[in-house]
Formats: sequence, structure tokens, C-alpha cells
Amino acid sequence: MDGHGGLHAKKYPTTVQGRKCRGETMMKKLLAMLIATAFVCAFAPLAGASETAIINVTLNPQATIAIACNRSTWEPTVGIGANGSTAEDWGNLTNVGNVAVNVNVSVSTAGMVWTLAGSSGHDRFAMKTLGVALTLTTGQQVFDANLAPPGDGGHAFTTFGLCVEMPTTSSTGLAQHPVITFTATAL
Repeated sequence: MDGHGGLHAKKYPTTVQGRKCRGETMMKKLLAMLIATAFVCAFAPLAGASETAIINVTLNPQATIAIACNRSTWEPTVGIGANGSTAEDWGNLTNVGNVAVNVNVSVSTAGMVWTLAGSSGHDRFAMKTLGVALTLTTGQQVFDANLAPPGDGGHAFTTFGLCVEMPTTSSTGLAQHPVITFTATAL
């Protein structure tokens, strides 16, 4: 009995002479700490909030050296002892790489009876470029010393024509096939 006429199973009274018991005070402190922790967890990301943007960068140390020619064949109808040219149908040599290039030109006469020379003669023919004034040879010659890449502010292509001086006389009646080669090297 508790002195008030009843049995109480409470181990700790809620008040002792008007004061709260220790267990209830601890519960309130614990509840206050839990609420404070919840606020910190909920609003902590806002304390140092920021926004980021990401840029993925690819750095390629390799220069791309590439040229293209819109003309792959030329078949003039020109007889022995005559001249022919591409006066109405010029070609473009274009830098399609990403660096400025030096372009050389050469002619191969492999397997031909005729030889390439500075002027025509017996079994000798001459080839010239128009626009870029060169008498072509079998050795490398500078065709364009600074062909800029596209969008670089310079000229990204060179317009040219071809001219041939046929041999004055020939020991063969077979078609001859010289090959013009353009070679680009990075500046």
C-alpha cells in the first residue's frame, strides 16, 4: 500500500514533494537531443550548398594531317606534239586535318615508256600546274607552303589546274599513266 488507500506498481513516483522525478527529466533531455540531431541532419546539406557544372575534356596530343583532292583522274584527249589543260575544270586540294600543313607534289612515271622532263621531245612529256605555277618533276616540290586547317582563318584549300605538253614523237601507241602525288607534312 502506498498510504493513499491503493496499490501502485510504479517504481518511481512522478513527483516527490512537488518536483519531477529524474526519469522524466532524462526523457525530455533525450527527446530534445533527438529533435536537435534531426534538424542538424535535415538542414546540414543546405549549410554549404553549392551547384557544380562538369566539363569533360579530351586532350589529344596527336595532330591530324589529312588532305583531300576533289579530282582523282584526268584524261585529256591530246595528240602527239600538242598541249592540253584543265582550263575549264580545275581541282581543289583541301586541308581536312586539324593543323596547318606544307604540301609537296611529285609525279611518278613507273612503268611508262615516256619520261617526264621540263619540255617535250621524243618520248618526253612535260606537266605543269596552273594557279600554282610549277613544272612538275619526279622529285618533291613545294605546292603550298602553308595550307591552313578549316576554320583557322587562312585558306583551307588551293585551286589548281593541270597542263600537259605531249611528246613531239613517240615510240609507243599505248596509253601512258603518270601518277601525281600530293604529300602533306605538319608545320
